[in-house]
Amino acid sequence: MQIIKCKGMVYRVSRSSIIGVGMFLLTLGCKDVVVLDKTTQFAISLDLYIEKDDTFEVYYTSSENEKYNRNQRVVTKVYGQPRKQKVEIDLPEGVYPASLRLDFGTNRQQEFIRLDDVEMHFGEVSVLEGLEEFRASFAPNAFIEAFSKAGEIRFMNSGNRYDPYFLSKPMFALKLEIIRKGIRH
Repeated sequence: MQIIKCKGMVYRVSRSSIIGVGMFLLTLGCKDVVVLDKTTQFAISLDLYIEKDDTFEVYYTSSENEKYNRNQRVVTKVYGQPRKQKVEIDLPEGVYPASLRLDFGTNRQQEFIRLDDVEMHFGEVSVLEGLEEFRASFAPNAFIEAFSKAGEIRFMNSGNRYDPYFLSKPMFALKLEIIRKGIRH
């Protein structure tokens, strides 16, 4: 199966009919027909400033009834730098999440990070763009002391526990489901 995107709509077609369907869409006025490979990955891109080395984790579920677990996560080492950097995190091939949990580090010495931009895509399909949309779509847990308008995220140590993360809100899960249905049809 292949995925064709045209005028914001996404169509799933067999390899044998892709040329015919593509030509048909062009005759309907689609100027930019995009063919997506079914191996397209769900990608998260973070523009951020981080002072100290750390480890980020992205947990995902494949259905709304699942709980987050260590078998469904991607671990990314992030190196502290005196300037902004881009951190790219790709979910495994063929995974399209029902919900996400973004863990912003395990380093207790990390006082804060500054998140300048967030983007999420499934191939050419935009899922989330920008800090404001991220703020509306994800909720911080109790280990995130503050999340400023400028994107500064301050962390809190609580006794022996330290686990700062953002959980996707139900509204974002609904958006993911709508996009998933569009990709499958």
